[in-house]
Amino acid sequence: MSEKKETLNDKLKKIEENAVKLEDNSLDLEQSLKLYEESLKLIKECNKELEEARNKIVKLTPQNLEVEVNEELIDV
Repeated sequence: MSEKKETLNDKLKKIEENAVKLEDNSLDLEQSLKLYEESLKLIKECNKELEEARNKIVKLTPQNLEVEVNEELIDV
């Protein structure tokens, strides 16, 4: 049985859920650190996916066509 790959949107949703849990202040330190670490890992994965998509867009865009590419990634 194959495992479903998390999409970028799935990862962003999980980061948001973790942020809400961390802001709630109901978790102990160990749980908070675990969620924070998980979120940082997801942010890194999202940034990598966004960078790969950006590079693909730049590569596929003809040189004579001006396209503005937003180079902002997710801030930690």
